[in-house]
Parts: sequence; structure tokens; C-alpha cells
Amino acid sequence: MARWRWHALALLFLLAVGALRWNGALRDPRLAVDESDYTAAFTAISHGENPYEVPRFIYPPAFAVVGAAAAERWGEMPLVYAFRVLNLLGAAVLIWLSLSITSWSYRIRVGLGAALIALWAPIHQGIDCGNISLAVIGLTLAAMAAIELRSGAAIAGLGLGLGLVIKPLAPAVLALLGPWRSSTGKRVGRRVAALAALTAAALSLALGRSLLPVWLAKTGGHLPNGHTVSLWRLLFCVGIDVRPALLLVVVLAVTVPWVWKRELSSSQFLVVATTATLYSLPLVWTHTLAFSLPAQLAAFDRALSGSAASGESDRRQRRFALAILAALALSIQGSEALVAINNRSLLIQALYLAPAVLAPAAFAVYALRGRVPRAG
Repeated sequence: MARWRWHALALLFLLAVGALRWNGALRDPRLAVDESDYTAAFTAISHGENPYEVPRFIYPPAFAVVGAAAAERWGEMPLVYAFRVLNLLGAAVLIWLSLSITSWSYRIRVGLGAALIALWAPIHQGIDCGNISLAVIGLTLAAMAAIELRSGAAIAGLGLGLGLVIKPLAPAVLALLGPWRSSTGKRVGRRVAALAALTAAALSLALGRSLLPVWLAKTGGHLPNGHTVSLWRLLFCVGIDVRPALLLVVVLAVTVPWVWKRELSSSQFLVVATTATLYSLPLVWTHTLAFSLPAQLAAFDRALSGSAASGESDRRQRRFALAILAALALSIQGSEALVAINNRSLLIQALYLAPAVLAPAAFAVYALRGRVPRAG
């Protein structure tokens, strides 16, 4: 059977498992919390009002305008059901593409993928809250995977650009694509980044251009840091108040030179780019932590890949590493419960936040340490 068919079968299986597991949430006629914000913004657009008067709506104007048009044409609930299906599809794509960078057998990857789509906290929160993040993250990873295909640069650029105008989670990915030198020695991401930026700009100007200043004013001002599991919130808790735009600049100032000086396989670049994305975002919820999956799986793959002939000292080190990685994975799995610390002192918040916030970086460092050559 052709390789692509095995991937298609795995995705269909994960979708079936997800549909069974989340059947109630997918079919619920009531609006989830984030769906209420989306539909309120769409209604405001339809009535000629400002969608950014909806308190928690901070999505790009193009998303609001297209959503309003779709709701008028097909109805509010059909659109909501479509979002839920796209979210489930995004979750399946995210999981399978992340598992595909490991050395595990097909059966192990399929079995672990089924467990993740049924039990992993970022999937649970994304579907339970009705947040479109899972669809956008899945689209982002699919676009990055498409780079290696024939004519893949065009597909990747269009996909990344579309994701940015739905929910701008991955500007860091575009910035890192430019300096990325693949393991073949070629800088393969420049055209992709340029096309993604052009796509996002064109769609933003064509759809809801008059709302751009309002959106930029709202997102460039004060953002709520309660409930988030972000580096931005952790820094705030220890007395460092960083503007969201500056956070992106700092993360790129660290990661762009590092990427520029090295040759990275597509799998290694995926780990770096998705991890950097998490630290560049001021608002990170548990569902946004789905970006940590490539780094998590790459780290566990490395820890489990020791030779049977390795010495006792090496085996002890691997067992210790597995224990640390498992604890960090549990901090992400339990991150939904961090809502309980919102009214505690900033120091207590920082102590509870630190494991989940720092876990993605720890996964990435362990997965890549000693395995990334400098460019010649």
C-alpha cells in the first residue's frame, strides 16, 4: 500500500476515535464558552456594529467578517458544528504529524494517537471550550509538513497565511522559516514565509480592512493574563512586565540566530518552531499547549531509544530522564487546574506556573541536545 494511504488510514482512525470520545461535545446544541464569543462577534458584524465590543473577542477582522457571512448564509449552529469538526480534524492532524517524527512503529503511533485524542488535556480543553486553536494548530503543522512535497512551498505558504488570519498563533514560525537551513544545506523556507506573509496581508486588506485599526488597538493594549499558562504571565508574576510585541522580539532574538547557524532536519525545525511559538505568545491556554506535542514526543523518543547493549550507567540516566519528562508531561496534562491559583499571591502563581511554562523548552532541549550540527 502507498505510504500516503497508511497516513490517511491513521487519520481516519484518529477521527473515528475522537468522534466517539467527544460525541457529546460535538453534537451539543448549546454554545461552548468561546463559541459564544465568536457568534456574538459575527452577530455584531451582521448588525453593522463593532465586533471588538465583545469583551473576549480579539480575533482578526477577516475571521469576523467571513464568520458573519457564513452565519448569515447557513445559520449560526451549522457554522458552529463546522468549527467543531474542523477542530477535531486539526487535533487528529496535529497528533499524527507529531507522532510521525518519532522512530516508533506504525502500530505504536496509532495506539498512542488514539490515547492522545481521547485523553490529552489540550484536546479536551480545545473541544470543551469550542476554541478554534486546534484547527489552526493542525493547519500550521500540515502547512509545515507540505514544504517537503513537490510544489509544497505554495501549499505551505497559503496554509500558514490562512492560519494567521483565522488566529495569529504562529508569526514566530514565519520568522524562523527565513533563516532555516535544512539538512541538505538549502534555505528552503524563505519563499514559504514570503508567500504566507503576502497571503495574510492580502486577506486582511480584502476582508474587514476598516476594522484593522480597532483590532490592533485592542490587541496592542492591555491583555488579561489570568488563566493563561504563558511565559508572559510567568514573567509578570516575578515582577517583569513585558509588552506582548516585545516578548515576540525577544524570543526571535534568541531563536533566529540559533537557527541561522545550524542545519536542521524538517523534524528538528518543527520542534524548534513550535516551541518558540509557545514562548512568543502572550496568551497561552491549555489548548495552545498542543504546540508542545512535537517536542514532547521527540524527547520521549530519544529517552526510549537506548541500545540494549548500553551500560548500566547509561540506562540509569535514561530512566532518570524518563522520570523528569513524565513529570513535565503531567504538568501540561494538569494545566487546566491552574485556574485555582488565580487569586493567590504572584509568587505562589509563579511557583505553580513554572513547570508547565518551562516544560516545552525542556522537552526541546533534551530532544535536540547534541544532535544539531552547525552549518559548515
